[in-house]
Amino acid sequence: MTNNTDATALNPAENEEWEEISLEDLLAKWPDDEDEESEIVMTVPYMMNEFRQWLIENRSISEKSADDYIRAYESAYESLYELTGLNLYDLLRSFITEIPGRTKCDLTRKSAPELVKAYVDTIMEEREKDKDSYPTAAVLAMQAYHDFIVDVAEAHDRKLLKKKAAPLPDEKEFISWLETERRISYDNAVKMANSVRNMDPELPSIVTNPMTFLEVLRALPTKRMQEKYIDMVKKQHQQIYANASCSYITIRNGFTNIGYYLNFLNRDKEAKQ
Repeated sequence: MTNNTDATALNPAENEEWEEISLEDLLAKWPDDEDEESEIVMTVPYMMNEFRQWLIENRSISEKSADDYIRAYESAYESLYELTGLNLYDLLRSFITEIPGRTKCDLTRKSAPELVKAYVDTIMEEREKDKDSYPTAAVLAMQAYHDFIVDVAEAHDRKLLKKKAAPLPDEKEFISWLETERRISYDNAVKMANSVRNMDPELPSIVTNPMTFLEVLRALPTKRMQEKYIDMVKKQHQQIYANASCSYITIRNGFTNIGYYLNFLNRDKEAKQ
């Protein structure tokens, strides 16, 4: 779990007023119930149905895939509970619902993603020791659950999963154009289209309107303006590489493939020249 001493919760003092304490102190003071029933650990994700719906709507996956995520979460939970000592189900219920309900303050709610991050950090540490300790599906499930809790808590924590790239509106036509006009094999054309699509969430749009990089590119009326726009974005290279969830080579290849996409967007104009 990250050592965030700034994260605070509310602590009932003897005079029944509430004082702020650190998240770590709150966890350290969490009562240990020696009753046997308290040893039963809830393994299903807290807010499971909401998490399942979030996966379908925010990750654009099928209901079956959402169920696979939940099963992967459950399969990893017990061992992670043993390693972290955190009962994630009960803690999240307390941090998100019970404590804010009693205190009328959502400080613990905002700290809830840190609890899930402790599980994510642990699973990554164990995989560094033994890459076969947890499958990739378990990692993705925990990362997805962390991002879900970020949304539920309306927190500002950085999300862990790469933003899902939307399909190109003209993807089939672009692939066909690469095949016929550039003599590129279908498999490589698909890879190039995927590269352009996946660059969209990686690149800043540098406009104040809530538009993605590719939305702005498609909206510009001339190829010259589009080329200038791409050059402007490239100048933000420090920001791009600092925030990217992929390698430098992936970004470099992405810009190359965007060049092909630019020519595709202007194919009708070039044909008339």
